[in-house]
Amino acid sequence: MTNKVAIEGKSVEFNRSTISYISEKFKSLDKIDWINLVDNKNKYEIDACTNADDLSYIFDEIEEKLENIGFKENNRFNFLMSLSEALDNAKRHTLSYISGKKTNLRLFYSSNLVLAGIEAHGRPYDIKKSVESVVNSAKEVLSENGRGNPFMINNCDFYFVSKNGKDSEVILGKAE
Repeated sequence: MTNKVAIEGKSVEFNRSTISYISEKFKSLDKIDWINLVDNKNKYEIDACTNADDLSYIFDEIEEKLENIGFKENNRFNFLMSLSEALDNAKRHTLSYISGKKTNLRLFYSSNLVLAGIEAHGRPYDIKKSVESVVNSAKEVLSENGRGNPFMINNCDFYFVSKNGKDSEVILGKAE
């Protein structure tokens, strides 16, 4: 059964194992060049203890790639901030910052779209807390559930989180 909650006029769908949002911009993409996306990918394995400064080279590479394919500065910034939030969530909440535990980051690029997948295996993802953070953000109430999910929903055109036992995956997408 799928449920819905609104955040700033955006419909966020969720059930026991997923939470998602798809923007009108993403829905209106005429054609997604899946072959090009798969041909233009990068993959990184990131240790749970890696700090933000040590990841700067990855973010520099991503920003350069987005600039080269024509993404505007504000879209690059919004996507990179959302990606940083998703990676930090995986390292902190799923992997508990335990050295040796890894999260996988995959990026796929085309001329008008970037998709990122963040996978982690550890503490189960809490969909209920994610939904609560979305609801609370609409009420402008800060809670222990944070504001990362609403931030990613507001700054990406595609947001999808799934959990399967101790496995979790976040997929973010930004269209130009």
